[in-house]
Amino acid sequence: MELKFEKRILFKKNTNKLKKENKIPVVCYGGGQKNISLQIDATEFKKVLKSEDPVVDACGEINGKKLLIQEISRDILSRDPVHIDFLFVDERHEVEHGVPVELSGEAPAVKEKDGVVDFVKREIEIKSLPQNIPQHITVDISVLAEIGDRITIADLVISKDITILDSKDEVVVSIVAQAEEIEEEPGEIDFDSIAVEEKGKKPKEEDEETEEKDK
Repeated sequence: MELKFEKRILFKKNTNKLKKENKIPVVCYGGGQKNISLQIDATEFKKVLKSEDPVVDACGEINGKKLLIQEISRDILSRDPVHIDFLFVDERHEVEHGVPVELSGEAPAVKEKDGVVDFVKREIEIKSLPQNIPQHITVDISVLAEIGDRITIADLVISKDITILDSKDEVVVSIVAQAEEIEEEPGEIDFDSIAVEEKGKKPKEEDEETEEKDK
């Protein structure tokens, strides 16, 4: 998919102004290319995220280049992209890249055995040609029927064009038993400790910490 990259004039102290103009600051690097700071249109980038093509065809300031989304920094509250790292790529050469994991289906162990899904590994490192990188790797959890059942890297079914770099023994998702709530018996109240605290005295560790700060 094509994406226009524009020359960036506003930098760190003007990120709010960029946001008001519906622009996202980006940096492009790698592939033997010189690092370059640019900006893109936020609305157009959302279209890129919805597409299935992992490689972006650049126009504008870096016309003709091909790039891969390397990292997206998001606003804590709105989750909107606030900065993006792009990697220059050549479709003839393989690259290493992290691909998010998505779960599908319903685990029988959850419905029938009151189990809980433990989503352990949410991103998988792969190596492939840029055009073969998937947007995500789907893991079907409908095969998890018992407490303790798990799916590891070795169990994943992926394209032959992709090499997984993570260990085959790593657990992607498993079913665990629900944690049991343990009611603790109330212990005896240490009135001496309470009295010390009310008088303003501090435990030995806190005294030592205060002395260190005073120094």
